[in-house]
Amino acid sequence: MKKEVEKAIELTKEAIDLDNRKEYKRSLDMYIRALQQWSMICKCNFLDLLFFLGETDTNLRDKYFNKMKQYLERAENIKSYLNTTSSNQVPAKHKSDSTTTHDNEYFNEFESLINKNSNEIQWDDIVGHDGVKIILKESILLPMKFPKLFSNKNIINYNCILLYGPPGTGKTYLANALSNEFKYHFLSISSSNILSKYYGESERYIRNLFNFCILKSPCVLFIDEIDSICNTRNVNQHEATNRIKTEFMIQINRKMTASNVKLGLNNEGNVLLLGSTNLPWLLDNAIIRRFEKRIYIPLPNQNNRFDLIKKLFTNVKHTLTDSDFLYMAENTNNFNCYDINILVKEIVLYALKKYNNNESLLNISENDLIIPSINIEDAMEVLKDFRPSVVVDDIKLYEQWTQHHGTQL
Repeated sequence: MKKEVEKAIELTKEAIDLDNRKEYKRSLDMYIRALQQWSMICKCNFLDLLFFLGETDTNLRDKYFNKMKQYLERAENIKSYLNTTSSNQVPAKHKSDSTTTHDNEYFNEFESLINKNSNEIQWDDIVGHDGVKIILKESILLPMKFPKLFSNKNIINYNCILLYGPPGTGKTYLANALSNEFKYHFLSISSSNILSKYYGESERYIRNLFNFCILKSPCVLFIDEIDSICNTRNVNQHEATNRIKTEFMIQINRKMTASNVKLGLNNEGNVLLLGSTNLPWLLDNAIIRRFEKRIYIPLPNQNNRFDLIKKLFTNVKHTLTDSDFLYMAENTNNFNCYDINILVKEIVLYALKKYNNNESLLNISENDLIIPSINIEDAMEVLKDFRPSVVVDDIKLYEQWTQHHGTQL
């Protein structure tokens, strides 16, 4: 490993030397080789990296990423210069201070969001969705296991996946679990993060977002409510809205192009884009095509509801039997996972109040609080007045959209 780092440093020095001598074509090739080398190093197990290098600096990989960002920017400047054959202008070594500062602000923002919402969720924490889990695992494992096969441009791995379905069915949890399972960086962005920017800034935000994920690869980029930024285009839409969609599609194409593979920063398994929406029928057709796999995440069926309810009562004092759990599962049709979580909390709260003489829990000291053993009567009482949050008529819309565009596993 130490030799690999030394080789990366040597390639970088040579690239900079050629750059200073204005041998830009050779310099660009050398920057690309250096970036490939640094990218390979950063994909190694972090603890192994520290061990082999005899280092103790836990920020070492982040320092490498920052250097890679600088070299990538320089390579892009040189490439732009070489493509503009009529220009006599020497490629700028640095962007203007304001632009560099702005881009660094974005990178700092993204850095603060890395793994922020992962919550150490694992596959076993998610009830059901077994087919979806297999697809998500394959999207990462297959290119690792068969690199030669997936180097063939005709063999396309799923690196852009759309998860759609009613709210509260576990789409975000699946993305979290995937990143935790394979120790990927996980970056969760809501469409509001993009749309809240000043005029013209949303496009730059998107560009920097994809650049950041490439530098942080292996990485899962999860974009929630993607329909808000990628809805169907029409003549009445504001120009800025259409520009955001265009930039988003450009970045998806760029992520998947051979040029990025050549740089060694983004092969088919290094950056996985996961989009999530509760309103897939609002998506622009051009965006739909760019997601190779579109997976319907439906409401939990009766078996899933049984397993989820039983799991949620694991650490709760109760006398419930499997027959009781089955009763609750049968009476929670059209409930999403979030509804079931709230239902269990309501049952616990109802029992606490009931067995503490219906007094306000705020008036009871911790020592005097009676922790009851919940029974089926408590659950039945709460179920009488509890209603699901899902609009049942929307289920037909999801099923119709799946017939034309999606997959149900």
